[in-house]
Amino acid sequence: MARTFRHLDRDWQADSLPWTSFQYASLDVIDGASPPPPPSPSSPVRRVRFECISCQPPWAYDSEVYLNVADASEEQLRQALDSALNEHVLGALRDNRWDWRTVEGLARDIQMQPDLVRQLLESMPDKVIRSRERDSQGRTLYAAREDYARKRGLLERMIV
Repeated sequence: MARTFRHLDRDWQADSLPWTSFQYASLDVIDGASPPPPPSPSSPVRRVRFECISCQPPWAYDSEVYLNVADASEEQLRQALDSALNEHVLGALRDNRWDWRTVEGLARDIQMQPDLVRQLLESMPDKVIRSRERDSQGRTLYAAREDYARKRGLLERMIV
């Protein structure tokens, strides 16, 4: 059963995906919920697909979040969406091909609206660092805080 809700100034639809093989050890459990049982077609706890139905064009993401969509509260749906989107953006930000990323580059790579990418990046100051310097086109640059600390020396970290 699909559910609609509003979050991040957008309308979203959450729907359960059919059971497939998955790695039980890598589950993202929301709000203290117990992890799902081993795969069973009859279990209501499933991976969640989030679709931004008010985005142009509409955008969907098959998350690694497991939740009983039918019984989840709107707050649990929002928390699950936040977790899924943050991990999606951080995954692209951690791409080893770049030290720094622009909002536009991230948005293109993950096929998400730039304003949503920017909103998500700015909502994670504990996980994302913003450079004081800009790229050659004047755009803000971002890096995953954990990767930046590992890649850069102390002197460079002090001047950013």
